[in-house]
Amino acid sequence: MVVGIALTLAVLAAACSSGGSGSSSGSGGAGGAEGVSADGVVTITTLSTAPDDVTGGDVLVRVVVAPKAESSSTEFEVQAGGKSQQAAFTLATQDPHATFVGLVKDLPEGPSDITVTSAGSTASLQVVNHPINGPVFSGPHQTPFICTTQSNGLGPATDADCSAATKTTLHYLSTDGSLKDLTTVGKPADLAQVTVNGASVAGIVREERGVINRSVYQFAIVDPTAADVVPTATTPSPPAPDPGWNKRLVYRFGGGCGTSYSQGGNFTSALDGALLGRGYAVVTSTLNTFQTSCNATVSAETAMMVKEHIIETVGVPDLTIGDGGSGGAIQQLLIAQNYPGLLDGIAPSLPFPDAISISGGVTDCGLLNHYYRGAGASLTDAQRVAINGHMTTGTCNLWERTFLGGVNPTDDCPLVPADQRFDATTNPQGTRCDLADSNVNILGTDPATGYARRPLDNVGVAYGLKALTNGAITVDQFLDLNAGVGGYDINGQIQSVRTVGDADTLRTAYAKGQVIEGEGLWKVPIILTNLYTDPYGDIHDRLRAFSIRDRLVRPDGSADPNLLIWTVPAAGLSVKALTGALDGADNATEVLDRWLTTARSVPGDDQAAKLDAARPADAVDSCTLADGTVITGPDTYAAANACTAAYPIHDDPRTAAGAPRRNDILKCQVQPAEEFQPPVPFTEAQRQRLAAVFPDGLCDWTKSGVGVVPIEGTWLSYGS
Repeated sequence: MVVGIALTLAVLAAACSSGGSGSSSGSGGAGGAEGVSADGVVTITTLSTAPDDVTGGDVLVRVVVAPKAESSSTEFEVQAGGKSQQAAFTLATQDPHATFVGLVKDLPEGPSDITVTSAGSTASLQVVNHPINGPVFSGPHQTPFICTTQSNGLGPATDADCSAATKTTLHYLSTDGSLKDLTTVGKPADLAQVTVNGASVAGIVREERGVINRSVYQFAIVDPTAADVVPTATTPSPPAPDPGWNKRLVYRFGGGCGTSYSQGGNFTSALDGALLGRGYAVVTSTLNTFQTSCNATVSAETAMMVKEHIIETVGVPDLTIGDGGSGGAIQQLLIAQNYPGLLDGIAPSLPFPDAISISGGVTDCGLLNHYYRGAGASLTDAQRVAINGHMTTGTCNLWERTFLGGVNPTDDCPLVPADQRFDATTNPQGTRCDLADSNVNILGTDPATGYARRPLDNVGVAYGLKALTNGAITVDQFLDLNAGVGGYDINGQIQSVRTVGDADTLRTAYAKGQVIEGEGLWKVPIILTNLYTDPYGDIHDRLRAFSIRDRLVRPDGSADPNLLIWTVPAAGLSVKALTGALDGADNATEVLDRWLTTARSVPGDDQAAKLDAARPADAVDSCTLADGTVITGPDTYAAANACTAAYPIHDDPRTAAGAPRRNDILKCQVQPAEEFQPPVPFTEAQRQRLAAVFPDGLCDWTKSGVGVVPIEGTWLSYGS
């Protein structure tokens, strides 16, 4: 990978010999494919990424030579990229076989072979190299694409892919607990010593910023040797992973859900003194910030490529743990499900399951508020609360103000020049700034409109059904509401008729893993941190954590034991949760670290079972009350107690209309109006009106959703 940083192979060899390997830790999905000679003497494995996913022209490779060859650094030859790469390899271990590690460089774009010959035995491994600015598997690049290198601390972009020179900055952990800039050569007087791997080291922090996959990444690691480096150097030698690194990488994901058509910016930072001070390396990037691009496939691709760079410069991490809130939670869950191996454990805060399955309730808020401003103006606040399902009407108001634009192609991407943006009348082929078009590579294009397919539907949804059941609204108010609520046209404008989602689009959303379900996440330990913000009208309501739990139920009906929910009072922590700096989040990282580390020593291949067996004592559900009381154990949320009393779970508009709490039905199957059993008595005239309001029928939530199919598989590619 051509990034202007020299490689010290001795450091890499040590890191790879002491660190983990395989798809879940070393290579971020690279496990499985290897080149082996016919007699089994020589084996070639890529360490930094999968053979098909090499980027930037280089890849870290391990060569194992069996004792038969009596191997040494002169007794095998490596050919790649049309030349000998023998000199790149350094002996890493000799037990049980001689193992060499080296960075193979100058690979041509596209497929090529790495060939190793030793004592008459030849092994070959085909790799596929992609540009450093991608794409690899996310599909054709989004256009237009606005560069923001300068606002992200780099110089001007040097090409249309928003490349820029890599920049290294030094900081240090101060004895006062803060992280400060290091502006002079040498060790400052208030430099703190930190303990990493049992050793006390100088708390010098090396921060690197650069561009990979058109995304500005930020990587930080403790490097005790860096105090003697000129802080302004742009191409210093790579950081020494020992003793400043505990071989754990925290990958931080930022929140929001936007369609900026740009490099964007970070909602979070890799400069986390608490994590760095315990030896964790931390990384984030602008395309891992959902407000920049609400596309989890692009985020996964970016994480894979950035991890490849980190492995090639500092070594193979034993574990990679995700953190971040809101849209950052969505990314972690979708990546862990769809691109397994990139993240070994995840710690989402302010969690949502995914962007598509929650969009029904979000867009419902827009429809309901529109109704309340017109025909439903006489409904009281209490009645609106009952219809919406949330604890307060403020939640729908906040959804409308912040993210309703996800269905409106004119409501986002302010950096795109006005004359390039979509306008239904003046520029119908312009840039469409909505969630569906930001994911067009996955969802496909509707030939009737030329726009992205949109998995949105509200046909048959009986809004306010629970409000009717509990007497908050009358039958006539229920019928008026559902007659007047309407839907959205393809351009996000409210219309009098309901929104109709077509079965093919819905099927695609499920098949491509855009809706979180269960099995794919059973092998990943998950700690969800729920800040109880329901009383404040926050969109990160408590329902979401339990919706995720319901989706991860095991076949025997039991909850996934590897999914924990930690509940804490909000206490002004929402911003910290959104930026990944939530108080106590580093504790979740440490629990996941110990959990995963122990699981690696458990025999067997069933990762879910290994996690079950390796669970630490503090890897349990936890609920912290406002007075500091902590309730833990298996009945934390299952029984009536102080926790469930203090933090009740409310609904959203869909569950308040009868949808199950797992809330993963994008389009319901319907039952004819005449078969609907109302929860309260209807007159004959009201029954007739019900049939007129719901000519296609009412939702039958006991049945699976329309288009529900199993996920096609993992590591899906959408073309390049």
